[in-house]
Amino acid sequence: MFEKIKNWFWKRKLEQDVKSVNRQLLNTRLEDAKSIGLLACIPDEKKLQQAEQYLHKLQKANKEVNLLAFIPQKEVPHYCMPKLSVDYIPRKMVNWFGIPQGKPIKDFQQKKFDILIDLCLERQKVVLYVVATSSANMRVGLYRDDMVKHYDFMISGSEQKESMDNYIIEVEKYLNQINTKNHE
Repeated sequence: MFEKIKNWFWKRKLEQDVKSVNRQLLNTRLEDAKSIGLLACIPDEKKLQQAEQYLHKLQKANKEVNLLAFIPQKEVPHYCMPKLSVDYIPRKMVNWFGIPQGKPIKDFQQKKFDILIDLCLERQKVVLYVVATSSANMRVGLYRDDMVKHYDFMISGSEQKESMDNYIIEVEKYLNQINTKNHE
């Protein structure tokens, strides 16, 4: 019963906040992007290492990259070292309805990334909320029926079968195949 109430409030808040998002939809090839936002769910140190490896790979390609990492624990674990381009969002920064709150989240939502890539392979309301309310020009993520209207580009795959590394390979493959030329 409480879950239904929480979901109702979450959906309602999401619908309200999505209306106030001001963004310009632009299809951008990964190699042409200058700024990239990454969202990741970090339940353990291995996932953090995978997300940070991808962040460093993009930075070496001269991209401005920010990672917003959601931590399921109430406090940030010891393996999450503070970094300039990484913000950690523990469960205590998420309200009862599943809405993330705080300055790092607002800053991330308002930043006009060329591409926002959702690296979460499992459905997380917190991440879905940030994606849907992001000002990014292009939002990319794993295919989810209920989020089609909030993503601009979705990769089909199974949450159970995918690993973050395989998913990143697929994202890069398809984002570099995008044709950005105007066809008039």
